Amino acid sequence: MLGFDRWSAALEMGLAAHHAGMVPPFKEAVEACFAEGLVKAVFATETLALGVNMPARSVVIERLTKFTGEARAFLTPGEYTQLTGRAGRRGIDDLGYAIVLWSPFVPFDQVASLASSRTYGLQSAFRPTYNMAANLVRRYEPPEAHHLLNLSFAQFQADRAVVRFEARIERQQEKLARLTAEAACERGDVGEYRDLVGAEREAARRRIARAERRRQLAWIVGITIAVAAGVFFFTNRNERDTSTVALPGELTTKAPWDANAAKSAARATALGLPAEGTTMHEHADVEIFVHGKKEPIPTDIGIDPAAGTIQSIHTHDDTGLVHLESSESREFTLGEFFGVWGVRFTPSCLGAYCNDANNRLQVFVDGDEVTDDLQDVQLDDQTVIVVTYGAAAELPDPIPSTFDFSSINP
Repeated sequence: MLGFDRWSAALEMGLAAHHAGMVPPFKEAVEACFAEGLVKAVFATETLALGVNMPARSVVIERLTKFTGEARAFLTPGEYTQLTGRAGRRGIDDLGYAIVLWSPFVPFDQVASLASSRTYGLQSAFRPTYNMAANLVRRYEPPEAHHLLNLSFAQFQADRAVVRFEARIERQQEKLARLTAEAACERGDVGEYRDLVGAEREAARRRIARAERRRQLAWIVGITIAVAAGVFFFTNRNERDTSTVALPGELTTKAPWDANAAKSAARATALGLPAEGTTMHEHADVEIFVHGKKEPIPTDIGIDPAAGTIQSIHTHDDTGLVHLESSESREFTLGEFFGVWGVRFTPSCLGAYCNDANNRLQVFVDGDEVTDDLQDVQLDDQTVIVVTYGAAAELPDPIPSTFDFSSINP
């Protein structure tokens, strides 16, 4: 009923027809064969290859009239240009041939006038249909389908800016791909630098967020508790602290102190610290001055090689860099650091050194003195914490407030 045998036989000989009366699979097969150069001649209506890149070198126009639906009329200059413009592909073929068959009813000067006329304006006859929309949805992803429609001549006439923007996007994407390739280097590329900057910004954001949480908590606790804590602090700062329960293996001797790691696991358990892990990984710098002399922070605080244990608060070297590597995200304090180390640290004592009439225990964070409970000072990421004991004249000048965290070796 569809005439498949006759259609396929002609197609095998390199001949085909293309018109609106054919079923879509036949038309698609003709277009595919034509595009591959397998069809030598196609007898078609004026709708063939509308928007399709067909390798036609010659166009033969049988007659210069067509049926408009009401009567036969001569082709307009625009219709003639549209038909003959398919002879040769724009930007690919240098030359194309347009042939008009002789007719005794059309004088030559009329054909010449039609071919040479340039006083008309081109108007796209493209109209989206439901069938076109269904095919676009079936064959392409939504962004690519929008892109194809935006490149049509009809869309160009309706909104020329969209076409310019589409072309600009393509150029920018090509430029981005080229610059991305140029940014790669065996010594480190732009992407790695961007990640480092992003990590630094994220650390700053986290510090700000923690500070904001602490401020909110202070409001929730209330002024009454703050006043009570202040009274307790100032009435007990010059007395030896004997109320704190000593941790296992806690040192109350004079500096310097060793890593004291033998009972670090028991002390971490008594303090309720989480296990060491990778959920949280931050760093702080801790420095200790006794009577103006800087005391060493030993290697392997919180690390017991004999028992094969490592605590969530520990050191890897003697630079004062404290590693906070925890299986859960939480706040760690200066009191917990000294607790893991096993060196007595109270609001008035450090090891064997306690407040008296001439000497005082003080803590500074990023150069600013702490006036709250010294044990509760937060070990925030990339903060510099200085613990001093002695007279006011023995304070380091200036108070250290910076540390080269770029040298961190995770």
